[in-house]
Formats: sequence, C-alpha cells, structure tokens
Amino acid sequence: MMTPDGLWALAPQFAGQVLYDIRARTAGGGQPAPAPVRPAPQPFSLRRGVAVISVTGVIPRKRGWMSETGQVEIRQALEEARQDTHVRGILLSFNSPGGVAAGVKELADYIARIDDKPVAAYADGLAASAAYWLASATGRVYAPATAQVGSVGVISELVNISGYLDKMGVSISYIASGKWKTAGNPVEKLTPEQMAYFQERVDALHTVFKADVAQHMGISQDPAWTEAQILFAQPAQQLGLVTAIVQDEDQAINRLLEVTMPDNSPDTPAQAMTRDRLAAEAPELLQALLEEGRDSASDDGVEYALNAMETVCGKEKAEAVRTFVAQAKALGLSAQQLAGLGKLMPQAPAAQQAPAEPQNSKAAILNALQEQGAQTLPAAPGALSSEGKSKLVADAERRRAEAAM
Repeated sequence: MMTPDGLWALAPQFAGQVLYDIRARTAGGGQPAPAPVRPAPQPFSLRRGVAVISVTGVIPRKRGWMSETGQVEIRQALEEARQDTHVRGILLSFNSPGGVAAGVKELADYIARIDDKPVAAYADGLAASAAYWLASATGRVYAPATAQVGSVGVISELVNISGYLDKMGVSISYIASGKWKTAGNPVEKLTPEQMAYFQERVDALHTVFKADVAQHMGISQDPAWTEAQILFAQPAQQLGLVTAIVQDEDQAINRLLEVTMPDNSPDTPAQAMTRDRLAAEAPELLQALLEEGRDSASDDGVEYALNAMETVCGKEKAEAVRTFVAQAKALGLSAQQLAGLGKLMPQAPAAQQAPAEPQNSKAAILNALQEQGAQTLPAAPGALSSEGKSKLVADAERRRAEAAM
C-alpha cells in the first residue's frame, strides 16, 4: 500500500511509528479519522524583536490530526512575521523528525528567498529530514550540544498483505489501464522492475535534497552526512550542518540579534555611535532622544550635555567644563560670545588649574576679551557702540574696571 503522501522525508527511527499511525487511522475506510476541532495556534511568539515560529512533531502539508503545524501554517507564520513592523528577525524552532516530502522543497525555496528580515533555525532537540531541509534553507542553524540534526534522506513504505489474504482465502483483483497504475498495491508482491521504478523516484528526490542542503549551508556534499545519518550537534557543526553550538533557544535568539545589529556582537570592535548609524539602526531611539532634547529647558539641556560629556570624556574633564560654564554664566556671556571666546582659549582649562578666587577668573577673562579687540569677537549687526566698539568689548572694559576696584 502506498502511504497517503507517497514519499516521506522522515528520520528512520520515527518512520515506522508515524506510518503505523497512518495505517491505523486509514484501516476503517481508507480515510483518516476526523481531527478534533482545536483553535489554531498563534503563528509566532515575539521575543526581543524576534518572531519565534515553533514547529513540533511530524510536518504534514497542513495542520490536522497528525500535527498542529504543517507546511501551510509555517509559510503563513513567516508571511505574518515579515509584515509585522515589530519583528526584526525570524527564528524557526524545530523539534521534529520530518514529514511529507511533497512541498518541502517549495517551502525551503521560499525561506531561502527571504531577504527583508534575517532568518535562522534552532534545533530544539531534533531537526531531522524534512525539518532539517527547512532549517538549512535559512543558512543559519543553531543547536545545543545534545540536539540531533541531519537525516538527509527519503523513505517510502509499500506494504504487502498478499500472504495474509491467501491464508484468509481472500482474493483481490485490480482492473487498470497503464503499466504502472497498480504498481505498489498491497495485495501483489513487487516485481524487480517495479522495485527499480520506486527506487528511482526516491533517489531523484534524495538528489534534490542533498543539493539544497549543500547550497543553503555553503558546504560540499560529503558521504559523512548525505547518506541520511543523524548526527549530534558537535560533529554536525564540524561538517557544516550546524552554524553554531548554543546553550538554548534564548542564546539562539541572541545570535540572531547579532546578525540584525552586528555591532552588538562581543567579537566586533566598538564603533562610535553617530547620528547616521542611530537613524539607520534604531530610528525610534533617535526620535525619542531628539524629542527629549527639544522638551528640555535650557538649564536642563546644559546639565544633560555635561552628564553626557562625563560619560564619554570622564569626570575630570566634565568638571572642568562645568566650572567654566558657571564662570561664563556669572559674567552673563551668551552662547555666541562663548563661541568667540573659544578663539582665545584653544584648550579648555583643567579643573585643577581653575583659580581659587572667582574674581581673578573674571579679571583674566575680561583682560583677554579687551586685548583681542572688536575684530576677534565680531558683534551681531547693529551691535556696535557709539565709540565703534562692540558691545561685548565695551561690557568687558566695564566689568574689568569693576573687578579692579
């Protein structure tokens, strides 16, 4: 008897039980028993910006009595995750022995073509056969050390019950047109020619399977994995079937986040966070910072900047600037006047070099302003005094006289 879906990409140790369950359900009349009505599971869970799509158990064409998640549901979940603006990456989390072969390549091709968001796979204990075919399509397969992956092979089961029917005195005949129409039926033994026919179909799909895995994972075909071997994660990594060994699913998510923002990787040298980088990598954060800056009062803005300088340049330099700002405020200097004063002071005074007496600091700044003259600190249009001096210089002269008293 041909199984309902013909060819299977199943791990061999699970194939017997899966196909036995199918036979048991179809024994009553050739059709599986109706599946209990269950609510459709959520397509994915969102964790730190990563959509985690769980695939557990046998993978049929669509969900039903065999499994909650089939090929149709996996594709729908992928499409929803791609459209969700909160999703930065997608992780397919497999605990599956495989499933039907029909449709797997098409779904794997769809996964491999996703280029708008990074996609990876996690072997949650087992990602074998059809499950590994889909996992490999991401190009990134993470697995804990005890996980099993691989089983790159195809299987088809043909059951013959002719001996049992003979004992029961039952005879069944098929009337068909076409040489191969009844090939593989359960009441007649396979001829060598029929066996070769079915073997050719299995081999053809196996060839496609092996080529896809090699292409997606960027490795060459090796008999160490192309003969349907199931491997633990460590040897699988050595063969290129696993990208990295991780402790658990959370660590797999972390690895995927490193792909979405590679500068977060501990192996990547730190780089300066410019406004352009922030706009490209975290536009929402940039907008929040800009709004916070606009909402701050002027004094709060100065304090914000000084705190930022302390974070970047150290406490000593920030304190030196803090002292200078206090002195400038005491003199009543504007931001424009401070910009002109910068030409007189190519290096900011260190905190420990600040004079002990604030009055002396005022005198030093006023002397420097007067010595520079009006050309160094140009005033705004219409700001010249009646004597031809800028208001800044005139004010400096007045303050100097007061300081000397």
